[in-house]
Amino acid sequence: MRSLALLGSLTVPQVAQMRPASRQRMQRLANELAAKGLVEFIDNPRHRRSKLVRLTPKGDTRYRELNARLLSTASTMGAALSEADIRKTTEIVRELSDDVKSRSERLS
Repeated sequence: MRSLALLGSLTVPQVAQMRPASRQRMQRLANELAAKGLVEFIDNPRHRRSKLVRLTPKGDTRYRELNARLLSTASTMGAALSEADIRKTTEIVRELSDDVKSRSERLS
């Protein structure tokens, strides 16, 4: 829903390329959202068979509600952490990220 809200109508393969998920998983998710009336499939002027997925007004409203709740929650997370705690956490996350990159490069 976020991709559709930010970028507009997309095909299922386009959404799958942006996410760490298979096209099949994104198709199932799109079907579930369509069944709830949150998205709809519309004709794609660039491709006869690959429909575009578009948020419905109901889906747009739901996305905005969820996004507002997320932002509200995120704005209060970590409020009790000190600057030293945040710096240490940043350092640890950076080290973990570097480790993952290094391991990934060795596997390639």
